Amino acid sequence: MGIPTACTGSWERRHLALEARKKEITNLAIAVGTAPSEVRKVLRFDGFKKVVRDAGERLGAGADQAEAIWSICSALAHGDIHNLSFLDREVVATQGNTILAKLTSNTE
Repeated sequence: MGIPTACTGSWERRHLALEARKKEITNLAIAVGTAPSEVRKVLRFDGFKKVVRDAGERLGAGADQAEAIWSICSALAHGDIHNLSFLDREVVATQGNTILAKLTSNTE
């Protein structure tokens, strides 16, 4: 039993679109001066932590501060609040099993 033709066609279209996009990005990198032999290295995704730290440096906030802010926001966004136990927490409102909390810390 194989993969239905409709599914295969859909996969092939997505694969071709992805390959076309990779080619477009490669051409853009070369157009702005990246050596063709360096394109794969330059376009490799090194992870969000490296991206955030680099952005912090480029924007003048500093890599450490940018990473700390990103890490806290990421923990909040993913519900990983046990890592935020060092913050003061005030429950502002409750509805069912959902709370609205205000988190604060000493900024000195």
